[in-house]
Amino acid sequence: MKIRVKKFQSTMPKILVHDNSEAITQTLLKEWASWSEGEGVFLSGGTRFRSLYAAAPKTAASLFLVDERMVSHDSPDSTAGMLGTLYLNRFPDIDFHAPDTSRPDAAQAYEQDIEQWQASGGQFTVGLFGIGADGHTASLFPKQYAHDVQSPALVLQTEAEMQPFVSRITITPAFIQSLQRRIFVALGEGNRDIVRQIFLEQKSYPATDLSSDALVLMDQAAAADLPFELYDLV
Repeated sequence: MKIRVKKFQSTMPKILVHDNSEAITQTLLKEWASWSEGEGVFLSGGTRFRSLYAAAPKTAASLFLVDERMVSHDSPDSTAGMLGTLYLNRFPDIDFHAPDTSRPDAAQAYEQDIEQWQASGGQFTVGLFGIGADGHTASLFPKQYAHDVQSPALVLQTEAEMQPFVSRITITPAFIQSLQRRIFVALGEGNRDIVRQIFLEQKSYPATDLSSDALVLMDQAAAADLPFELYDLV
């Protein structure tokens, strides 16, 4: 299945600023509890989501990875491995889907898995995304984004522009924009500069494009340079 590539339109997201990362986790846990059977939800890796996965209850939704590094699932760099340790080991019967990184055609195989799940009647509703200090999101990086954004596919293989420098499997910009709800998370002083560039200066990054018209959760540290009129306090 191919997706019609949408022309990017700059629309401000809804920004909710929380006191700290623990408060964001509580907001995300409420979101998690709303998911139901038949829904497909895309999850991201990274330290910002670890507390969520460690505390999350069992869900009837089907869980998919936004992106994965081309490493074995027992590698410390594997998102599937991290999610397994923090969440899936507690609920081994969860319907979980991830790229098979042992296959050279991992991107194509993951796309087929997604298509088969959709064909069975499932509906993708939500995606959780981080915002990198370089403006990347998922495994969509700034230098490659002008090419990646044109792809009508569901899944791509990309090359990392930051450590670890391994190939990545990621859902595409067109697929991300097709989700009913996109939730982005920015945390800490390390995200302060890129948050200012994206949400105040509207500089062009993958996260600028894909967080348009989305929900963005950030803490006070990340939001420190934003004027009050751009966000709501939680």
